[in-house]
This record gives sequence, structure tokens and C-alpha cells, in this order.
Amino acid sequence: MNQARLTDTLEEVNIKTVNNIGIDLNLLVEHDHWHNQLQFLSGLGPRKAQRYIQRLKQLGKPLYTRNEIYETKILKKYCFISSFGYTKVYVAPEKRPTDFNRLYNILDQTRIHYRNYDQVYKIVTDCVYEDQ
Repeated sequence: MNQARLTDTLEEVNIKTVNNIGIDLNLLVEHDHWHNQLQFLSGLGPRKAQRYIQRLKQLGKPLYTRNEIYETKILKKYCFISSFGYTKVYVAPEKRPTDFNRLYNILDQTRIHYRNYDQVYKIVTDCVYEDQ
């Protein structure tokens, strides 16, 4: 088989898989063997992924929201927007700070893009109050 074609096909499969599943950034930082997968995230590549990991590790604490990625300048605006829907931020209960409820957004654990948060809240509200 043509090696260049095989390499391109494997890269394409990795991109589709990583973007379909998404990446939990806190788990990524904790597990070195996952670092290689970040380069396949939409909006990134090998160099940006490596810098992304270095900056995440330099924080020295888990992320609590996806917005912290932009607020702490881990990613620039357009990379942040491109990759937002493919990232997740889950913080285990034992690692949450005491004021976590102030920072917490359950949708940050999903691949839902922040531009759709209002629609999600409306759908949930409509479902909850539908029978009342």
C-alpha cells in the first residue's frame, strides 16, 4: 500500500474520531499518553497542541470552565472558538474548590458550543415546565 496515502488516511480517521468524541482537557493534562491526540483537534495541529499542553500544565490547577482557556490566554481567540465545541472540562467533585458553584457550568462537560447554551437552557426549561 502507498505509505503516503496510508498516512493521510490515518490522520483523517484520527481527526474525525477526536472531534466526534471530544477531549477532556483536565484528563489530558493528567495523562501524558493522551497528549498526541490533541493535535487532531479542530483548529490545532502539532505545534499549537504542544504549546496548548505546556500552557495547561503551567496553570498548575485544573480548569473549571472552558472560558478559562481564553481568559488565561492559553489559546488565542480564533483557535479557542474553533476548538471550543470539541473540548470538555470535567472537574471531579473532590478537586472542586469550595466556591465551585459560582464558576461551574454543567454544559462545559459536553461538546455543546457556548453559542448554543441559551438554546439548551430554553429547551430544558420548556421540557421541565411543559406539563405544568
